[in-house]
Amino acid sequence: MINFPTGTQIYLAQSPVDMRKAISGLSAYIADILKADPATGHVFIFYNKSRRILKALYWDKNGFMLWQKRLSRGRFKIPPQFQADRFVLDEKELGWLFAGLDFQLLKSRPELQFTDIY
Repeated sequence: MINFPTGTQIYLAQSPVDMRKAISGLSAYIADILKADPATGHVFIFYNKSRRILKALYWDKNGFMLWQKRLSRGRFKIPPQFQADRFVLDEKELGWLFAGLDFQLLKSRPELQFTDIY
């Protein structure tokens, strides 16, 4: 996966989106529906109704980047319901989502900080 700059938020849209939308259509969706600025440098993840296609839109300094992944078999594990208009992911969860894994069931272990070593 790509390493995003520190402070980059990763948002998963709550509802499916028409995958015929490209950069302009998804940018308009972000501005109109999510009430966010698509050029903030945050990552916005979209999925289709069948949950077989994911698209990610990201502003990188001087232009948009658009990624798409289509599963040949199976469906992406998208949370069935969440309260906000978007769901916040971290980079590990994004990688798990694109791998087709259920990111809500996977938990990484917390980083340990040692002051003394015996």
